[in-house]
Amino acid sequence: MAGFLNPLDAAIGDAETTYGLGPGLVNPKSRNNAPGLGLDPIALNAKEPGTYAAMTPEEFEAFKQKQAASSPGHTRPFTAGLEAGAIGAGTMTGNFAQALGVKFNNQALYDAGKAVQDASARGSKGLEPRVGSVADVHSFSDAWDYIKFQTGNAIGSSAPSVVTGVLATFVTSNPILGMAAGAAAPSYIQNTGEMYGTLRDSPGIAEQVKAGKLTPSQIVDYSMVAGVPLAALDIAGQIETLGLSKVLGGATIGALKKSITGRFVNSVIRGATAEAGTEGMQQIIQESVAEVLGDKTPASQRVINVLDSAIGGLLGGGAMSGGAHAIQG
Repeated sequence: MAGFLNPLDAAIGDAETTYGLGPGLVNPKSRNNAPGLGLDPIALNAKEPGTYAAMTPEEFEAFKQKQAASSPGHTRPFTAGLEAGAIGAGTMTGNFAQALGVKFNNQALYDAGKAVQDASARGSKGLEPRVGSVADVHSFSDAWDYIKFQTGNAIGSSAPSVVTGVLATFVTSNPILGMAAGAAAPSYIQNTGEMYGTLRDSPGIAEQVKAGKLTPSQIVDYSMVAGVPLAALDIAGQIETLGLSKVLGGATIGALKKSITGRFVNSVIRGATAEAGTEGMQQIIQESVAEVLGDKTPASQRVINVLDSAIGGLLGGGAMSGGAHAIQG
């Protein structure tokens, strides 16, 4: 049990040692390398099955690029984004369980959280996007792949809270209260787990822990406090995105109700705007908390992180709002 409270204690799973590059690759930094082969990049030898062949750095890089190019994250970005978003929700849940283990000094909870994290890491192999950030967009093709992945990712990550929230609306007379009550628990768990993971994995915050200026338990406390406004923003965005606000305020829709096309476009715009705003604000809160606690991420990268979150919310919110409108008729 010694050291399990260290928030930086992270197991190296299969996905990390292979970086999602598929079977046949033996990572030169992995602890599972074939014995006696040192740190040279190696891969299965096609000419002599069962043996390994050394690769030059150039061959190793070309091999990685070839493997990545055929991965789902590159060949089908939208569905890969959906899968990655759903799996990411599992990762956040694992983070939350791990945080509870730290807070209550419970090894079983900590280990359960870590097991979920490792399973999520294995499940996300190959789902890494070709264009993962707005900063990497340099062409129309890049932009299109980025849009598809971000849209899928936003929908997939929102699924747990949206599903439970929508189900709760069927058993309450007030759909807004039903949505809020049903989505509250999964939204809080995910947002707190994401906040905890951000703080736990920050090298700058690790320095604060080593210097005795922060304790692992305090990191959990900050995460749990930050999870409240993060979850509230999440739920507010989902209520607007799914069009539940107009159930109690139909008069505010105005003349757009006269046109089916107009209603649909208005629904997409409303959902996209709501989610872009709430996702951007959530990221600002996360970045602010991390910075206050000692994270040293450059300001330029923080801006990019906020932009990516806002764009993901814009795309996912528009897609979900349009879908909800189509279902509602």
